[in-house]
Parts: sequence; C-alpha cells; structure tokens
Amino acid sequence: MLETRALGIGFAAKPTARLLLDRVELRAEPGELVAVLGANGVGKTSLMRTLAGLLPPLAGGATWRGQPLPWHDRAAMALLMAHVPTVRPALPYATVAELVALGRSPHNDWLGRLRPADTRAIREALEGCGIAHLADHPLDALSDGQRQKAFIAKGLAQDTPLLLLDEPTAFLDLANKHETLALLRQLCDRHRKAVLFTTHDLGPSLRVADRVWLLLPGQALQGSPEALAEQGAYDRLFPNGGLRFDSSLADFAPHAPDGRPIRLLCPADQMAWAKIILNRNHFTTSDLSEDYLAHGSEAWRLGLGGVLHRFERLSQLDALLKQQIRTNN
Repeated sequence: MLETRALGIGFAAKPTARLLLDRVELRAEPGELVAVLGANGVGKTSLMRTLAGLLPPLAGGATWRGQPLPWHDRAAMALLMAHVPTVRPALPYATVAELVALGRSPHNDWLGRLRPADTRAIREALEGCGIAHLADHPLDALSDGQRQKAFIAKGLAQDTPLLLLDEPTAFLDLANKHETLALLRQLCDRHRKAVLFTTHDLGPSLRVADRVWLLLPGQALQGSPEALAEQGAYDRLFPNGGLRFDSSLADFAPHAPDGRPIRLLCPADQMAWAKIILNRNHFTTSDLSEDYLAHGSEAWRLGLGGVLHRFERLSQLDALLKQQIRTNN
C-alpha cells in the first residue's frame, strides 16, 4: 500500500517559496485506480512529482508497503515507480518499440542490452496497450491517442508496482479519453498495479476510479467516488465557478442559483437531457416546487403556474420553455 504521512507539498526555493498542501494523509492499494482531482494550481502535478522523487517534500514522507519511498536512490525508485509526465520528451526518429524499450532501462546493464525477458516485457506491454501493430511506426507518425498509449506502454514495460500519470487524457478527443481511461482500468485489474492519474476530465474519471484523491486549497480528501459525492465534497471544487456536482449525472453541471425551481419526474434514460434543457432555460430542479416536468407511459407533461402542457418528445421541451419565458417577459 502507498501511504503519505503528514506530507507537505510545495516549493522551497525563494522567491517563489510556498506551501501548496500540508499534512497530506492519502493512500492507494495495489490494484486500485486512483483519480487525483482538483482545480488548477491546487497542487496535483506537484503531488505527483513529489511522490516520484522529482520535487523534494517540504515535510513528512510517503511509504510503500510500510517502507519509506527511496527518493534519494534513483535506481531503486525506477524499480518501484513508473512516472508518465504531461510534457513528453522529444524523441525524433524513434519508433514505438524503441520508446517502450526505454522502460526496461532500470533492468538492463550499463550497455542497455536487452535480454529475452526484456524483449518479452516489451512485447507484452505493446500488446497490453493495443499498439503491437504500431511497434515499427515512428512516434511522429502517431495520433495523439496512439502516442499516449505508447508512453503508457513504456511505463508498463518498466514493470513496477506503482504507475503515476500526469493528465494522461489531456489533448485527446472524447473517444481517446475514454479509451485511455479504460486502458488504465485494465492495467489495474490485470496487473494489480496501483495506478494514480491526475485529470481535469472529472465525470469520465469518476466512472472508472476506485478511489479519488480530492485536492482542495490547503486540504486533501480521499474516498470512493460515491462516498465523496454523498459527503458533498465535489461541490467544494469550484465554489465560485458557477458549477455544481449533479449526482444523478455523476458529473458537474452549470449551476443557476436564481433559476426557477421545478420538480423532475422522469426515467433515468431521459434524466440527463431533461436537466440539460431545463438548465439551458434557467430552471433548476427542486423536489419542493409545485411546477413539474414528468414523463408518463405515452407523453410528457409540463406543469407551469398551474397550466398543464402535454407533448410527445423531449426535443419539444426547449421550444415550449422558450415560449413560456417570452410570454412571461
């Protein structure tokens, strides 16, 4: 188990010295996928760099299976932890297989010679990340999603119990974001690795993570995604950003505190789009409102100000609400 103990994170060098997080107590178990969430500047990347031994801690420490992380022994750290940073090194003319082979460096002799075990680990990493067919392709010829998988494969080939990734879904399109997260989930399930990743893709990450490290200004919380939702912890992420966490969507949505309240009674498969349309038209859902939007066996019903409106398709709701707004104005 990875544990941080009264860990202080920040920058000691003057004149930019500052403490980002103090007395951080977090943990991650083998086989767990941990999403590290937080607003910009709160210390997500600094936490990952501190755990990887690239940024000195300001206080406290961290352990793996009860032993302190060997931050001062780079060779020992390379056998314990693979780190995939946001900024990738430039490797002109290198192929995918050559990049992944670099992950075997901690296991090679000083000449970097590959043994049969290294070749097998490289092949398994390429296959595990679904890019074996790209082994001989130059990195410069890959798409962003393929390149991301190549760097994850390098970390997998390093064969460490811990894998840290800083914003692995950044700059990817929606399909590649979900594919990358599914790959990280697979690495945990198949290889029993503890995988930690920072991200701003909050909704998708909450659907795959076992544990969340939620970084708030000066404070770090942890728990399962659903436990933190039940505690209302996600609402503290963007207190002044016009967003709130919607548990029915397991994602953040625009918050309209001055919106007209309305009760929403509809099937789960219609809930998300109904809320989006209501929010777009300055309504906010409330179980106490006399106005309501409901879906029966054959039609939708909208009760506003004591007037009942019926319509067949949810796509008709937007026009109806806009008409009501214009009438009231």
